[in-house]
Amino acid sequence: MGGVWKTTLARILYDEQQVKDHFQLKAWVCVSDEFDSFGISKVIFQSVARVNKKFADLNLLQEELKTHLREKKFLLVLDDVWTESYEDWETLLDSLSYDNAVSLFALHALGVNNFESHLSLKPYAEGIVKKCDGLPLALRALGRLLRTKKDEVEHRKEVANSQIWRLKDEGGILPAFRLSYQDLSATLKQLFAYCSLFPKDFLFDKEELLLIWMAEGFLHRPTRSDSTVECLGHEFFDELLSRSFFQHAPYNESLFARPALRICVPCSSSKKCALRP
Repeated sequence: MGGVWKTTLARILYDEQQVKDHFQLKAWVCVSDEFDSFGISKVIFQSVARVNKKFADLNLLQEELKTHLREKKFLLVLDDVWTESYEDWETLLDSLSYDNAVSLFALHALGVNNFESHLSLKPYAEGIVKKCDGLPLALRALGRLLRTKKDEVEHRKEVANSQIWRLKDEGGILPAFRLSYQDLSATLKQLFAYCSLFPKDFLFDKEELLLIWMAEGFLHRPTRSDSTVECLGHEFFDELLSRSFFQHAPYNESLFARPALRICVPCSSSKKCALRP
C-alpha cells in the first residue's frame, strides 16, 4: 500500500543517532519494480565497503559482502519492494547451512537437535532437508507436520518421495507448504482460507480472529464435555501457528500475520482459488 509514509518513517528511524550508535554498518537500498539481486547486492556492498569494485558474478560479490559483514552488527533496509517471488528472495538471501538446517528440522520434528538417536528416520529426514534448500520456514512447517504423525518412518518416506517436490513452483509457492497444507483437516483449511481475505501485511489479534471465526460459524461445538467453542478456537489457531501458517508479527508478539506465500487450494465450488498475501 503506497502513500502511507512507510518510507518516511523508516528513514527517520534509520537516521536516528541511537540507531547509528547501535549498528556498525548500515545500508539503504531502493528496489522499486525490478528486483535485481546482483544490483541490490552491489549497492549493499558499496554502502558497507565504501568502494566501487567490479565483480564477474553474483556469487563472487556475495562472498566479498559476507567478508565485510562477518561478526558485525548491521542494519539493512530494502525500500519499495514489490516482488512476492520466493526465488527472488532465495537468490538475494542466504539459506541455512546443511548442518543448521538438519538441526532446525530435527528440533521441530522430534524436539532434539539431530537424528543420531533416530537412525531409522535419518535418511528420510536428510532427504527432506535437502529438498527444503535450507529455508527455515519450510523446515519448520514440515518438521511440525511430521511431529504429529505416529508412524514416523512411513510418513517421512511419503514426504521425502512426494510428487509435489517435482512440480514447478509457480508464483513462489513452496512445495513444503503445499505438503503441510494438504495434511490440514477440512476445518483448519477453511479457517486458514478465510484469512486470505485480509490485505497484504495485515496484522491481526488472536482473540479478535477467534471471535470472527465464531461469528462466521466456523467453530462447531466440541464433542468433549470439558471443552468449549472458545477452547476449540484456541486449539485450531495454535495448530496453524505451530505449522507456520501464522507467524508472530515483527516487534509485536501480541499480533500475528500470514507468511508472504501463495497457496492454491480448492474452493467449495470445486474450482481453484489462490490464497495470496
